Amino acid sequence: MQHGFKEVFADCQMKGPPHDMLHTYLMPMLADVKVLRGNDLTAAAKSRNRLALPPGQYQRHSK
Repeated sequence: MQHGFKEVFADCQMKGPPHDMLHTYLMPMLADVKVLRGNDLTAAAKSRNRLALPPGQYQRHSK
């Protein structure tokens, strides 16, 4: 998953407010993906559960 995020950020050609909104949306997801690679199983389980949510629900639960 982290590799996919790197590709999205590297290939991003958006500009202006839509670009900013996309990155605002994706950065918490990237943080959760990074937690999955760590050693804290409780934190990893919480991150996994948030990432499994539908996109609209994810935004509410990631704040």
